[in-house]
Amino acid sequence: MKKESELNNSLSVLKAAIEATVDGLLVTDKRGKVLCYNQLYVDMWPIPSELLAHASHQAILGYCAGQLRDPEQFLRSIEEIYATLAPESSDVFEFRNGRVFERCAKVKTLEGSDIVLVWSFRDVTERRQGENYKAQLAAIVESSNDAIIVKDLNGFITGWNAAAEELFGYRSSEIIGSSILTLIPPDRLEEEDRIMSLVKSGKRTDHFETVRWRKDEKPIDVSVTISPVKDSAGNIIGASKIVRDITQRKQSLKRIEYLAHYDLLTGLPNRALFTERMRIGIENASRYSFRLALLFVDLDRFKLINDSLGHEIGDKLLKVVAERMQSTVRQADTVSRLGGDEFV
Repeated sequence: MKKESELNNSLSVLKAAIEATVDGLLVTDKRGKVLCYNQLYVDMWPIPSELLAHASHQAILGYCAGQLRDPEQFLRSIEEIYATLAPESSDVFEFRNGRVFERCAKVKTLEGSDIVLVWSFRDVTERRQGENYKAQLAAIVESSNDAIIVKDLNGFITGWNAAAEELFGYRSSEIIGSSILTLIPPDRLEEEDRIMSLVKSGKRTDHFETVRWRKDEKPIDVSVTISPVKDSAGNIIGASKIVRDITQRKQSLKRIEYLAHYDLLTGLPNRALFTERMRIGIENASRYSFRLALLFVDLDRFKLINDSLGHEIGDKLLKVVAERMQSTVRQADTVSRLGGDEFV
């Protein structure tokens, strides 16, 4: 009676341990006869209780295989395990509804020569989805046309995509672990301190335009969008930067602004810029009670030069006149070409 009681206690402990595990467990003999299982295993597979009580492991899995994406491969792997009785094997399989299981089979030899197989099944659907999401996110980041940089709260770079490599000239192996200050001109350091203070406090950081340094210390105009990086608990652990090269756009804007205010041939202020400067000059003269001199210059017989020597020579003459007039006035004075051969 004592031995029977001890055996029952041992079985109770074993059953409790099996039920408490986070995996679905099934124990079979070397021919596939079901010896024991836990409730989680039953919950994982829609198996009728009468089938579990009387059928072999192979029959049970054959009953459920139709729900798998690749049932033939799965059943072949089961047969191979029973045929070889390898000490341990594992694989991953997927249901048609998207659930993903990880399976491990371990062969154990009991006292004497009896052999049992312990089958454990774990639902790894969420983990697989998380891995897929991370892989997709990494692919998006790596294929982005914008430079994406991730840094921790101490300002050390922890992430660097291919576009960042192309924009700044640093390979990821060179720059990861370095300070973000490597990319920032000395006169912009206070700007970075202000941004990191906002990130650490959780305050919004607006999109802005600034200047950064390439590896060759060549300045580049960029637009920057900064977002905080948070851990699973919602704590801010760093910041991600999306950096776009706007050098060409800046140059185009400067060119448009130049063409709007300067004469393309001589480089002098045109009529529009002259009018604005004259307005400011008149206002200052009135406010501070000083006189303002305005000279209008028209080149005599300029049409004759154009007609006889050609417009190319006429353009050269206008450039020389502009240079000479500019050299005779103070830096604060304005020489403007209004058009044709008319200067002010």
